[in-house]
Amino acid sequence: MSEAAITRKIARGAAVNFLGMLSKIIGGPVLFLLLTRLYGKVAIGLFFIAYNLIEILGGLAISGFIDAAIMFASRHIHENHDLDTFRSYMRRIIVATLLISLALALGLFFFAPVLNRFYYSDHPELARILQVMAFILPLEAVSRLSVAIPKAHLIMGLEVITIGVVFPVATASLAILLWYLGFSAFGVGLSFMIGWSLTAIASLFVLSRVVDVRPLLSGRFRRAPTPGLFAFAVAQNLNMALNRFISSMDVLMLAGFGVQPDRIAFYSLGAQIVRNVRQVKLIFSGSYGPVIARHYHEGRILELNSTFARVCGWSLSLGIPALFAVAWFRQDLLQLFDSTFTTRPDFMLILLVNPFFSVATGLTGNAIVMAGFSNWNLLNSLTVGILNFILILILIPRWGLYGAAIATAVAGTVVSIMQILEARLLVGLKLPVQVLSRWMVAGTIVFLWPFFLPAVQAPIVVKLATGLGLMFVYGGIYTVLRRMGPDNKEALHGST
Repeated sequence: MSEAAITRKIARGAAVNFLGMLSKIIGGPVLFLLLTRLYGKVAIGLFFIAYNLIEILGGLAISGFIDAAIMFASRHIHENHDLDTFRSYMRRIIVATLLISLALALGLFFFAPVLNRFYYSDHPELARILQVMAFILPLEAVSRLSVAIPKAHLIMGLEVITIGVVFPVATASLAILLWYLGFSAFGVGLSFMIGWSLTAIASLFVLSRVVDVRPLLSGRFRRAPTPGLFAFAVAQNLNMALNRFISSMDVLMLAGFGVQPDRIAFYSLGAQIVRNVRQVKLIFSGSYGPVIARHYHEGRILELNSTFARVCGWSLSLGIPALFAVAWFRQDLLQLFDSTFTTRPDFMLILLVNPFFSVATGLTGNAIVMAGFSNWNLLNSLTVGILNFILILILIPRWGLYGAAIATAVAGTVVSIMQILEARLLVGLKLPVQVLSRWMVAGTIVFLWPFFLPAVQAPIVVKLATGLGLMFVYGGIYTVLRRMGPDNKEALHGST
């Protein structure tokens, strides 16, 4: 397949993933908005403690095997003589993921009362929330594996349909029903668990329409060796668990230091809004990951650098206005969740450092994983996890929410720098500095100056008019720079 054809496939996959991003915004902030309005900020604060623990355990049980499924399927699914190898990899991934996720679910179920005594012993419902949400792990494993395998064919729509639509719609509907029936915070956790149950069923159904799953389930095929599977997947599982622990450590440690659930909700909702900016990078990484795996496996490094520069430019150019929107409307967005959130959430500005690096350079991390160097990402996470833990111990007692945000931002910056260097040394990817600097300069000129004017504190109508006007100006600059892009000016995508 030519580079132009591959680029078109990446772009089409990115377009599908853009719809997925919109659905994740519905499944994220909009869903949490509904839950906060129904159940109140104390209940949501308790829920976020359980939610973050499930995220960490999900990384430990699921994430590495998902990346392994995409990487090994991309290598072996395209040739008929490799089908038995493909099926051998997929079956072992499925069995291992389900066993580990079920074991962790049972462990959390029985350990939940102990955690409850550590986190808010005066809120016993936290244990019940943890216990019911524990069984999200095997259900999420089924859902995510079902949509990961077709990505080797650059089929991206299944995740949009299932995790992007079925899950948030089912969860929101169940949350409303359980609230109407009189459930308290436990109803939030129960709605998430049942929502993942329905998503798992839908994911298996759509997978069966794309891939013949009968050999995978029955085991009726010639077994083939699966070299490198567990070395890669276990290291990546540990890496992703540490990554999620790093990103969730601020919330868990704030709770550990005795910050009350309503303040936990205030910080967690702000952090959730900020994290959604990272969805811009995921628009492209989902469709680009299989290309990285295949190109690196075939030794096509020059082509990989060319497409890498182009996709990095796409990611940052769309990420800049998203960063501005969250920063500009940060207080207005939080007050949508609860009108009593009147404190200025300037900690969100600090937390935006990590999404900036994600949309600008985050694809280097995907490249390291898809090239098979998950051990290096594990080293990164260990190093940064220790640094983040030390910073949080020092900064939270002194500066509270702002200390947590500073520690998280510093840790994220360090890991981004490490990934840039490792992508160059291990994979041969050069960071497209010229591409990124053009978009950063354009974004700074258009979006930075209003933050130094009194309009930041202006009524919402003035802020909306200002924001829309700046978006319009940026759209014009975006159009000009895109016309100067790779089709008309190859130098724009030069690497250094």
